[in-house]
Amino acid sequence: MTDSHASSNKSQPTPTGPEPYRLTEVQHALEQSIAADETLSSICYQLRCSAFARDWDGWEEAHRECMLSNHYRLTASGCLKRMAMGDWHETLLMTLVQCLYLARRADRIKQGYFHRLCGSAPEGFRPTAELLLVWTRHAETHLQQAMVGAQHLLGTRQWTRWMPET
Repeated sequence: MTDSHASSNKSQPTPTGPEPYRLTEVQHALEQSIAADETLSSICYQLRCSAFARDWDGWEEAHRECMLSNHYRLTASGCLKRMAMGDWHETLLMTLVQCLYLARRADRIKQGYFHRLCGSAPEGFRPTAELLLVWTRHAETHLQQAMVGAQHLLGTRQWTRWMPET
């Protein structure tokens, strides 16, 4: 075996620098996440109009996390749109990274509330309540894809630099 053949079998290192060509894939994944979050918001509002949800302990907290996740996703989407127009200011990139993380955090918190809601939902509301979990998972799956793509877009070093403290 030659040296060149042996080196071609080694795994390629993960790039640490920015990959701007990934912008479109990140935008698409985030758009899918926003679309799922929109559906989730409509289900939340539908339930909010029912007497059951108004009386459910934890509803206000779950509703607050829904609004936060919407806000963070939309802010991240705005960052990507500005980046597509050539604005790559350091604070804009930091905002993108932090908003993606904060949206994921809000998703996980509201998912906990929705699990409780499903467990306590009356029979007639259970299928609708279960849809909250389905759409939350769908939104988070696409958000995670956007986060992975954004890490490649910005480069590992920059991504890590702007990650929020855990």
